[in-house]
Amino acid sequence: MHVILTSLAHFFFRSKRFRSCKQSRKSGGLHALQQPLKQHGTIIVDKRKMSSPRAKRPKLERLSSFYSEYYPRPKPDLSLVQKYLKEENKPYHILNRTLDETADARSSIRPQGCVGHLFLRDFRQSDNTGLNAASRMAAKENLPLVCLYVLCRDDLFAHGVSGFQLEYRLRSLELLREELAQKNIPLVFLNVDERKEVVPIVKEKAQQLKISHLFANIEYEVDELRRYTNLCKELLKADISFQPHNDTTLAVPGTIVTKSKGTQFSVFTPWYRAWCAHLNKMKDPFQVRAKPEANSDEFRQRNSHLFDSKIPQAPPGKQLTEKQKEAFEKYHKPGENAAWDDLQDFITSGRIKRYNVDRNDPSVNGVSRMSVHFASGTINARTVIRSLLDHKLLRTIDSGNDGAREWARQVAWRDFYRHVLCNWPHICMFKPFISNMDEVKWEYNSDHFERWCQGKTGYPIVDAAMRQLSEMGYLHNRVRMVVASFLSKHLMIDWREGERYFLENLADGDFPSNNGGWGFSSSVGVDPQPYFRIFNPWTQAEKFDKKGDYIRKWLPELREIQDVKGIHNPYENGYRQIAEKNGYPPPIVDHKTARERALERYKEAKY
Repeated sequence: MHVILTSLAHFFFRSKRFRSCKQSRKSGGLHALQQPLKQHGTIIVDKRKMSSPRAKRPKLERLSSFYSEYYPRPKPDLSLVQKYLKEENKPYHILNRTLDETADARSSIRPQGCVGHLFLRDFRQSDNTGLNAASRMAAKENLPLVCLYVLCRDDLFAHGVSGFQLEYRLRSLELLREELAQKNIPLVFLNVDERKEVVPIVKEKAQQLKISHLFANIEYEVDELRRYTNLCKELLKADISFQPHNDTTLAVPGTIVTKSKGTQFSVFTPWYRAWCAHLNKMKDPFQVRAKPEANSDEFRQRNSHLFDSKIPQAPPGKQLTEKQKEAFEKYHKPGENAAWDDLQDFITSGRIKRYNVDRNDPSVNGVSRMSVHFASGTINARTVIRSLLDHKLLRTIDSGNDGAREWARQVAWRDFYRHVLCNWPHICMFKPFISNMDEVKWEYNSDHFERWCQGKTGYPIVDAAMRQLSEMGYLHNRVRMVVASFLSKHLMIDWREGERYFLENLADGDFPSNNGGWGFSSSVGVDPQPYFRIFNPWTQAEKFDKKGDYIRKWLPELREIQDVKGIHNPYENGYRQIAEKNGYPPPIVDHKTARERALERYKEAKY
């Protein structure tokens, strides 16, 4: 797969994700997005695209939609393109190079004072590689273990963290603090506004606590990689050894490469075969790490103030409404114990054995709902595969019960998208994986986008899904693909609008998986569906919600329609009167016309 030159020119300005279109830290809350496209100024002609030999037309672009105070618009500089084509300039490689160059200096630092672990998105004691390594060093050297967590306000807005997800994380941290305290291990909370404050405050607190070694688990988005690189350098200046570990993925990024060229795969299927072979050759890739050992009672008595650290509160713009809090209580269970319980329920109920059969039907309880736990690290992929092996559902990562094997394959997608992220970091920068698809002519119709967000498009399967997202902060994977395809191809609205909206509303928001899913559905990403494959929402509903139960659950306007054809398409199957009486709208666009428009726009961009 070719490297995207035009995309990499933007590398220096944006490390990750985007500012919320509906959340500013000065005004607007989680559900303030009612007319997001109306808030972003006028449409202008980008003269750079007009002068570019690759451009087929003047490109319409709304400057303030994706560029922000966190990721300002760059000045074009072709030298940057060449710079970031080189492996050594990618953030993941920069971190690895920094760790290699400082290895001797860091290893020469003698353990003393305290050993620390910095939590990021790994809110658990169990099977936590970095925490386990920190605990083992502390036990070996007879030193206390201290844990840190930093909540950065700007990160929440720049990265589009939803109110549901932040609530899950804060509650999980509260549970984790209580569990660690039972072992006399303090969890110290640090609260900062600006991202530039994170590294200095970690350094300052580590010095105050006399931490000689600080452990952490690596996250692979670009902001996080750069922050780890800076932490390594700055902590070393204070004679503190930074020790980041791979924990998020089953296979370390960069280890699964093509045989012919030794490069990263850009197609999932051959990558998956290589991934399975790699794991099957390892001695014990799913060995579970032990929980940390307790500190002494004496340490707690001498440092009781550390156990009084107050957990941060959600800032304005990220706080749940009372209605959302009720929904959270109903649908989401925070903490690692809840994650483990959900996994065991999925296994012991037998649902996992039917996963390959039921996984595409949103009307049945056929999936694990583990994604919210994965996204905040209250459980690890290694843990779940180990559990499948222990229950004899898998023999190896790619053999065993059909349902369990398919579920493990879905877990592999999380690894794949992180591997892709490390090799092609421009996908963190508002750019599609496929460079030509940056030339698609999008529609900037605020009314259409608003109706998509609200679930009022007149396509029942789409509307049911968007209503579910609004209430639960969760969506079944099949309907995620349906609504993503509908937004980007039926409405021809920029896929990045949907990518952002998902992150800002999902409790299981995960940038690599979310970006990969939107890239697949809109045909602009890595290993996408062909651009000419355009989901027909009516046939998708007939195939995957055959009886219409999912639609009836989320669309009360159509609940009295018992006819299967009618529930899927009431206006064309004899139920117009009921739909109109109950206020359900007719289709927002004609399917055939929208399909033809999408084919023309995509084909024009591709060729």
